[in-house]
Amino acid sequence: MEKSKNIWSLILTEIKKELSEEEFYVWFENLCFLESVGDNIKISTPNLFHKNQIEKRFTKKIKEILTNNGYDNVTIVFTNQSPKTYSSKEESEKTTFNETFPTLDKLKGTTLSKEPLQSIKDRIKMYIKKEEEPKNFKNPFLKKRYTFENFIIGPNNKLAYNASLSISKNPGTKYNPCLIYGGVGLGKTHLLQSIGNKTEELHNNLKILYVTAENFLNEFVESIKTHETKKFKKKYRYLDMLLIDDIHDLQKKEGIQEELFHTFNALYEDNKQLVFTCDRPPSELTNFTDRLKSRFTRGLNVDISKPNFELRVAIIEKKAEEDGIKVPKNILNLVAQKVTTNVRDLEAAVTKLKAYIDLDNIEIDIDIVEKIIKEIIIYEKETTNEPSNKINIENIKKILLRELKIAHKDIEGHSKKPEITKARHIYAYLLRNFTELSTIEIGKIIGGKTHSTVLYSINKIDRDRNKDKEINNLITELMNKIKKN
Repeated sequence: MEKSKNIWSLILTEIKKELSEEEFYVWFENLCFLESVGDNIKISTPNLFHKNQIEKRFTKKIKEILTNNGYDNVTIVFTNQSPKTYSSKEESEKTTFNETFPTLDKLKGTTLSKEPLQSIKDRIKMYIKKEEEPKNFKNPFLKKRYTFENFIIGPNNKLAYNASLSISKNPGTKYNPCLIYGGVGLGKTHLLQSIGNKTEELHNNLKILYVTAENFLNEFVESIKTHETKKFKKKYRYLDMLLIDDIHDLQKKEGIQEELFHTFNALYEDNKQLVFTCDRPPSELTNFTDRLKSRFTRGLNVDISKPNFELRVAIIEKKAEEDGIKVPKNILNLVAQKVTTNVRDLEAAVTKLKAYIDLDNIEIDIDIVEKIIKEIIIYEKETTNEPSNKINIENIKKILLRELKIAHKDIEGHSKKPEITKARHIYAYLLRNFTELSTIEIGKIIGGKTHSTVLYSINKIDRDRNKDKEINNLITELMNKIKKN
């Protein structure tokens, strides 16, 4: 038996060298040595799906490890049978049970409760849940500025709006799960955050968590590194409402998809509300497990499309009012007519108008508006019409280095010179806009930067484009050259 355990430990050690921490955790952390019979070593897996996947993915590698170490005659057998309970554990559990629950002898002469069995079970379940659930729950990512009251409703988003409001009033009932999908900048995040804020207002005893898919992934990876996966599971599986933004960012990431699947099941079976946003319908998600996609389609899937002319006018008017500027009707209509993509671009146009008024102290005329619209339309074409997989990362880097006169070693190094730092910010921004890389992946490309650093770079360039003409012109020029290549 001891020899068999050593062989299994050897297999785990060798496999761990070839997998990421996340992959090893997902596939091997929950396996358990069961027994050895002759030359067969039996290993327990959590379920049938896990067993099938382990056999499919790792049988060849395991045989190779056994052969290389002189164990050709040994066979690893995977089963979804539960591990045996050893006598010492049984004795321990008996002791604990007897201390917690009195024996029949001790109950003689007492009056037994007439409480229904189901009620007792429910109370026990609630007690266990209270003991296990995390204390001092906080929801740091909900932003109070996102409300249903300041969401502008039109025919393109009315169904999504009504469904979101209904969920806030009665979470975990009719529309569970709910998935809101649509293009960039159409208001998905606004609605998702509004659900959280309104639910918090109406049901202040509920535990609500909003998180981006990328942050969900980052937390999961960090929990593996710090050996705190149990804490991660407790955080997400004892919620009353889970709101995950941009689930398309989890494509090609099997480990976190597996974790999300189990989190989904835990919450759904307990009638807890799940809401997701995505840039496409579930059927169009690639490199996503079928069983997870099927979970998304269990409830309501509702899309948000591009705003029509009337809604675009209303969006511009509201943004102008918030920014404290007066936009003449002819200019307002011109912007609404030309900028047709999404809410974000319409608001960006108003922000640029405000910048001209505040920074240059000039009155807005048609020429200035035409220039602003041209910049936005060029940007739209570069970032939305060009399939990201056609943009070569090396081309982006080559053009950036040439135009900014930066050395290859500097862009991926640790120099803090202002011109190098600026180039890195721009590089991160271009990679984010021209590829489907996550901020983690971008960070690796630009010299091992963290998710937070990359996000800061992207947001900084975004802000600078709105207030600095020189930066905006530089980025526009770089994007044009990247597109041509």
